[in-house]
Amino acid sequence: MRIFLVIFSLLAIAIFAFHFQSAIYEATTEPWTQLLAAISAKLITLFDDGVWSEGVQILTDPATNSENFRGVQIVAGCNGIEAWLVLVAAIMAFPPYSYLKLRWILLGMAVIIFFPLYWDAWLWKLLTALLFVFATQIYSPIGRQKLIGVLLGFLAVQVLN
Repeated sequence: MRIFLVIFSLLAIAIFAFHFQSAIYEATTEPWTQLLAAISAKLITLFDDGVWSEGVQILTDPATNSENFRGVQIVAGCNGIEAWLVLVAAIMAFPPYSYLKLRWILLGMAVIIFFPLYWDAWLWKLLTALLFVFATQIYSPIGRQKLIGVLLGFLAVQVLN
């Protein structure tokens, strides 16, 4: 466990140091956050026509909602990138099973992209469950059955809550 923690810590520090370099941050995080704001605004227009996005902000139309003019800004840390980077560091710190690692990194990215990011607690629970399932699949002789059982159990608990 100590080896995992040391490798995880070093990988996380290296990944975050690389990610937060200004050129890389501006080329990846800002466009991703703007895309999230645009997608979120489009989804909200299904319920309210007076919503649009501008950069990383989601705004309401003051003409339709003059008394309730509000806006939301998606800031760093709320766009899912940092959660995915922590997941990548944790998966890469496990013993070498490269095809499994790649599959779980891509699955973690898909979860962050396709599940609503506004269910913060749900997202963090799911990422934790994915990391747990990754570990159990590697060390379990029954692998896929356990994986499916844990995921179905997790989803059932979340639906019932």
